[in-house]
Amino acid sequence: MEERQIYVYEKALGEILSRDLYIHENMLFMKKGTIINRYHLQKLQKQGIQKLWTYSDEQEVNIHRKELKEQVQREYRSNSASIKKIMQNIAGGKALDFKKVEEISLGLLEGIDRYSYLVDCMNELRRADEYTYNHSINVSIYSMLLGKWSGLTNEDLENVVQAGLLHDIGKARVPDQILNKKGKLTDKEFAVMKEHAQLGYEIIEFNKNIPEEVKKPVLSHHERMDGSGYPKKVKDLDLYTRIIAIADVYDALTSQRVYKKKKNPFETIKELKEFGYSHFDTKLLMVFTENITDYYIGSKVRMDSGKIGKIVSVMKGNRPIIEMEDCYVQLNSTDYQQIREMIS
Repeated sequence: MEERQIYVYEKALGEILSRDLYIHENMLFMKKGTIINRYHLQKLQKQGIQKLWTYSDEQEVNIHRKELKEQVQREYRSNSASIKKIMQNIAGGKALDFKKVEEISLGLLEGIDRYSYLVDCMNELRRADEYTYNHSINVSIYSMLLGKWSGLTNEDLENVVQAGLLHDIGKARVPDQILNKKGKLTDKEFAVMKEHAQLGYEIIEFNKNIPEEVKKPVLSHHERMDGSGYPKKVKDLDLYTRIIAIADVYDALTSQRVYKKKKNPFETIKELKEFGYSHFDTKLLMVFTENITDYYIGSKVRMDSGKIGKIVSVMKGNRPIIEMEDCYVQLNSTDYQQIREMIS
């Protein structure tokens, strides 16, 4: 595959590394195949790296992207199926297979530099009838990314991914007629649904293989910084819980459910900014909203007009620039609903 050497700050954004990148002679810094986004640019700047080797032939780049995306899709489907089996086993009275949770979390962490593809896959592979299992994977991924952007250690990242995978484990003990109801829950049904946080904690409470830091968000991921959450209405939330709370709500709002239409990412970010600063950790919310939109650059969208466009850039304030046939359209916050849906 043909490659070229480019200057980082000239045109590196969106380029694909054609070689593993090392620092300090033998320390792997970024893996071959990494798609450079703004987070990567910041890391490169801190290390004083000025040049990169990237793929140069557009046709070959597209082939590489397609192959990598297909690999990521296979891994995503496999992980979702594993979570489904874990929860079905718990529903059937079996103990939690935490070794499998550890295996999934390590696989996600190993692929962390490929997640511009995975965020795209998450949009493409969402299914309302598999929401509970996909949601657990999605929340672990968003939590991992937010943790990485926030500078968490590798140990903390592993823990927060595991907590994300387990955060809704209590839903294994929620009756199917409530969990899979094709319509809005009644107040009584919602009260039963809210019990999943306590039920989840009870499933893992005495498992000595699970770190205490991983257990806490299972109980508290619906708590809020202003005390308006559940089940205990506490305000003093640990770091993992504060991360997972944001990831949980973001994925829920951007997911199709049998009883509600999903929102596009830019609508969701706008909504999070409007009500989220009292509910969530403000600093973490800012980090998340400032970084997550980079992962939609290159994604195709269907507009309300029916026309197909492609997100080519995201300006300050999470304003996407969309390439539409022979023109470019920059959406403002009042125009986000013009994006009918994200498409593959």
